[in-house]
Amino acid sequence: MVMPQKLKPLLKLIFSLVIIFYLFSRAPINQVLLALKEVRVSFIVSAGFLYLLAQVLSSYKWSLLAKPLGFEKRFIDLVFYYFIGMFFNLFMLGSIGGDLVKAYYLAGNRKWIIPAGYSIFADRYTGGLALITILSIALLITYKENTIPYFIRYPIIAGTIGVWMITIFMPKILHRFSLIKKWGEKINLQKMKVYWDNPQVVRIPLFISFVFQTLFIGIIILVGRGFGIKIPLSYFFIFVPLADLLSVLPITLNGMGIREGCYVFFLHLGGIETSTALAFSLLCLLVVWSVSLLGGIVYLCALENFEVKDHLYAQQPIKEVGANKPSFDSLRRR
Repeated sequence: MVMPQKLKPLLKLIFSLVIIFYLFSRAPINQVLLALKEVRVSFIVSAGFLYLLAQVLSSYKWSLLAKPLGFEKRFIDLVFYYFIGMFFNLFMLGSIGGDLVKAYYLAGNRKWIIPAGYSIFADRYTGGLALITILSIALLITYKENTIPYFIRYPIIAGTIGVWMITIFMPKILHRFSLIKKWGEKINLQKMKVYWDNPQVVRIPLFISFVFQTLFIGIIILVGRGFGIKIPLSYFFIFVPLADLLSVLPITLNGMGIREGCYVFFLHLGGIETSTALAFSLLCLLVVWSVSLLGGIVYLCALENFEVKDHLYAQQPIKEVGANKPSFDSLRRR
């Protein structure tokens, strides 16, 4: 029996609320409120400002990935699209809903919706690649501390190496395996060949991804300092990426509940009281939501001040873009 599509968001919301209710059952509300009362507000405000700057930086990365696919947009427009997507992430089907909105505004019409989607996929992929790489490095550095069990540590490291290998050798993989090749042609994956044929267009976005992920972890550390949480910095570089990875699981609404549960769990292991850890996780969520809500202001007040439909699709900004249905055989490195 197939679950109705309209029922899935409701079930995700219920599951998120169940997790949050469970977390509150483990910590008296008065202690959580006391922890919130004692937090140093300046740290939280600083964290919010840094998160805002981080999203602008991420918008710039997206612009670099969209340009090789033929999208010539003003940077400010891309920033607006990005923040509108963040806003819709809060109220639609997780990050996918926000990504659909960004693709719609970037494409301007159905003809270019697939290239727009690929730019967003490349943005997500480079961000995820940086995230798991940072996590793996942290796990290697702290291998003597037994923070994470070996049966979890080594599969993560091995998986990261595997993802890097697949990323580098994807053209050869597509060429050698006919089933993967047919699947790729079916979804027009050959349009992304510009990234492999011109790796220089990916280097800066990938570097920005590492900067963004490191900055985000720093933001979480800043919130922790606001609560007076003093645990090794390396610990944050483990549990924050782990929480982000687990929040991708499509079982809650936009990862809500899972991320907070991970924060509480790992901070409790680090000797932090459950009430403080829960208050910390809630303020981390508040920082993200506060910045994301700015996208709603953009959506309501500034739509007429920047381009939405009339994007300029550049003619072949890189040689391969706009070619007549290139085959996957041309993806193989020479």
